Amino acid sequence: MAKDEAFCFLYKDNLELLEKMGGKICYFSPLHDAHLPANLDGLLLCGGYPELFGKELEKGESIRQEIKKSSGTRTAGSGRMRRLYVPSRYL
Repeated sequence: MAKDEAFCFLYKDNLELLEKMGGKICYFSPLHDAHLPANLDGLLLCGGYPELFGKELEKGESIRQEIKKSSGTRTAGSGRMRRLYVPSRYL
């Protein structure tokens, strides 16, 4: 699950539900991490303000490519309301 200044809308009820269903939540930062965590079964880009951090997000070429690649694999992915509110050039 993305969690940083750009992706900061995390809802406690949703996190508790994921954990209740057996999910292990692993946080990463598209702004500050160079790579996604290893062995992910899913990817969640929660809501926030990615549009305010476009220049910073563009600098993360490696993690951006990994996110893009994971969206085309069997890794489950989700964005806010099943629509990704992320600048298209970021992905």
